[in-house]
Amino acid sequence: MLKTILLGGAAGLVVMSANMPAVLAADLPVKVKAVEYVKVCSAYGAGFYYIPGTDTCLNIGGYVWLGTMVSAADTFNPAISNEILSNGLRADGRTNDYNTRLRAIAQFDSRTETEYGTLRGFIGLGANLDSWSADNGSAQGDVQNLFIQFAGLTAGYTTSFYQSSLNYMFTNALTQTNRKGNVLGYTTQFGNGLSASVAVEDGRFKSVLNTQGLGPTYAALHPADINAVGGSQVPDFVGTVRLDQHWGLAQVSVAAHQSHVAYEQTSFQSSADHWGWAIGGALEFNLPALGAGDSLFVVASYGAGAMNYVGFSGSDRTSSLATQFGRVNALGHGALYQLSDIVYNDATGGFDSTKAWSVTGQYRHFWTPGLRSAVMAGYTGVTAPDSAYARQNGFVDFNIWQLGANTVWSPVRNLDIGLEVLYTKVDGDQPLGYNLPTQNLAITKGQAYGGTTDLVSAGLKIQRTF
Repeated sequence: MLKTILLGGAAGLVVMSANMPAVLAADLPVKVKAVEYVKVCSAYGAGFYYIPGTDTCLNIGGYVWLGTMVSAADTFNPAISNEILSNGLRADGRTNDYNTRLRAIAQFDSRTETEYGTLRGFIGLGANLDSWSADNGSAQGDVQNLFIQFAGLTAGYTTSFYQSSLNYMFTNALTQTNRKGNVLGYTTQFGNGLSASVAVEDGRFKSVLNTQGLGPTYAALHPADINAVGGSQVPDFVGTVRLDQHWGLAQVSVAAHQSHVAYEQTSFQSSADHWGWAIGGALEFNLPALGAGDSLFVVASYGAGAMNYVGFSGSDRTSSLATQFGRVNALGHGALYQLSDIVYNDATGGFDSTKAWSVTGQYRHFWTPGLRSAVMAGYTGVTAPDSAYARQNGFVDFNIWQLGANTVWSPVRNLDIGLEVLYTKVDGDQPLGYNLPTQNLAITKGQAYGGTTDLVSAGLKIQRTF
């Protein structure tokens, strides 16, 4: 009996032993491919990582900020170019004493080394939530930058090559174009910090055309005339030379801009083209003797028939450029001036250029690594065409003076809390008075042109950068 039991047990062990490899094999995990971890890419500085499985390096960043603005038209721009009513007045109670803006931007910077140099693609997209928007504060898309760079070539939506991009203030000073747009440019490096660039840029982003100054009256030539901004024919041409050194930088820029006016009539069509130009310069000096990080710059521009390049661009992404400047209240006090690249000349039947020059200086001082302040002074002078048509329609000489200061506290890295105050004065060489626009005889009461006005704007800004 015992022998039978022992033999049966042995047989069972043999069977189990024979089946054990299959059982163990079923429990073993399937062999998988080794995990490829994200690796640091040190070729382009901190924050870049290789995209797994590629030789492309990617940096992901962005920022979020909240701003509260008092007496400002846009992001800390003075309220001197918006909310002008059709009769030239600013009705009491119709304007906001303060506005708020929340902006969030995500940025993606990808770079790949090629035999021709670095291939770069940059995307900066986000949204704004503005309290003054027409739909009572709903979010709106915000395109910051979209461009490709390769072997010196830049193609996409970005800042004009004319711009020096120097600014220590929250607001956009009236000095050079702040207007972004579609550009195609090429930059060559000569060495030792010297470079030169040429670009063609979409002129529709930089046309300052006031339809009230673009043509003859209804009573002149043909009663069916309709004055209009013509379609784009030729892009803007921009060239720059820049020198970057340990002491700072120097840049000279030139631009050519075409204004195209079309006359549409029932029997025929005709048009007129007028070329404008601008030249600008920038100098920045690093001043470590006054404080670590201290610097000073001066930027100036002069233009004829190209007002955007002289500084009349306001916010960098507004849908239209301001063509009236000033504030006139319901009591008839204040100032209002018309602006246009070109103005019709009733004596010659052609167009005359508006001329302007601007200069701005800014100084930034670091009290401590986490506390800094900046001061600004600027002037812009506009010389309107000297014709009867220009004067009758409010195109007269005027000036804009600006003084500003801000202080920014950074309690921790990548967090800024700042307060800015900006004083703006608009004046001209004629008192405020009512004129009858000759272009639209249906208006029985003309707009108020001329005068002097002062405005103090302020803003609080909190920004987190990552």
